[in-house]
Amino acid sequence: MINKVLTLFAVAVLVVCLSGCGSSASETVEVTLPAALVEGYDTSDLESMVEQEGIEAATKNDDGSITWVMTRQKHDELMQTLRESFDTSLNEIVASGDYPTFVGIQHNDNFSEFTVNVNADQLGLQESFSTLAFYMMGGVYNNFNNTPVDDIKVTFVNDNTGDVISSVNSADMGKQQAE
Repeated sequence: MINKVLTLFAVAVLVVCLSGCGSSASETVEVTLPAALVEGYDTSDLESMVEQEGIEAATKNDDGSITWVMTRQKHDELMQTLRESFDTSLNEIVASGDYPTFVGIQHNDNFSEFTVNVNADQLGLQESFSTLAFYMMGGVYNNFNNTPVDDIKVTFVNDNTGDVISSVNSADMGKQQAE
C-alpha cells in the first residue's frame, strides 16, 4: 500500500518534468507546490525545468515550496497528463489484484470525490487504508490545478446491491483522535 501511495506522488512530480514544450500564449499560471511534495529539488533542477520543459520560471521559496510559472496552455497540458496518469493508476489498482474486492473506481472531475465499487459487504483493513491514496491523489491534483480542496470524499459501494458500505472524508482525519 505504501508503495502505491509513493508511486502516486512520484507520478505527479514526474508529470511536470515529462510534459511537452510550452506555448506562446500570453496568459500565465502560477502553481506553488508544498515543500513536502517537491522535497529534494535544488536550483539546478529548477533551471533544467525552465530550459527543457517549457516552464517560464521556477522559484524555490523560503519555506521549501516551489512556484512554477507557465503558460495557460502548458498548464492545461499538464492537467490533462495528470488526469490520464491518475486514471491509469486507478485502473491498475483494480486490475492488479492488490485489492481483490475492488471492482471499479470512479471519480469526479477534480478528483475530490471517489466511488469505489467492491464485491463485499464490509471493508477490511487493506481497503480502509486505500483511502489514504485517494486523499493524496485528490490533494495532489487540486494543488497542481490551483484549486486546493479541504475535503476529499471516498465512498465504498457494494457492487451487487448498490448499498453504501462506508463513506469517509479527509477533513475528518484525526478528529476522532483529538476528541
